[in-house]
Amino acid sequence: MHNKRMREGREKKKKGVEKIFEFRTSVQRRNIEDKKDRLIDGKYGEKKKKRKKKKEKKEKKKKKKKKTKKKKKKKKKKKKKKKKKKKKKKVEEEEEKKKKVKEMKKKKKKKKKKKKKKKKKDKFVCVCEPDLYGLGTEQSIRWRGNGGNPSTEACLNNGRR
Repeated sequence: MHNKRMREGREKKKKGVEKIFEFRTSVQRRNIEDKKDRLIDGKYGEKKKKRKKKKEKKEKKKKKKKKTKKKKKKKKKKKKKKKKKKKKKKVEEEEEKKKKVKEMKKKKKKKKKKKKKKKKKDKFVCVCEPDLYGLGTEQSIRWRGNGGNPSTEACLNNGRR
């Protein structure tokens, strides 16, 4: 693009038109293009007029869009308010459910306390090696399976009873 502009500039310089090709900003470039129009074609600022027309069209479109957007936003706000109310109701319902659940749990705990405690099973004495841990002959022994029946089960410490 830059090379093309430079070429155009050289050609115009040959014709006797001043070289105006040191661009810094887009605004400067536009101004220079307008000057070129005047110098070469004798048409005063046609590109400027075209740009103005484009700008006006864009502004009109923006205004139309803004009007519709505002209406949509208002509707959205109303919906949001409704949602918030629903959320509050849901939160309240959940809190009530939690309270009920806590109360039910408390009642269950009370019932559990009322239940009779199970009697502890008798501690059996191992005959095979009675003083294995130095606890004397009455050491407590756990039995494998079969409901802890010492007559049929093997002692965990050593062999059978």
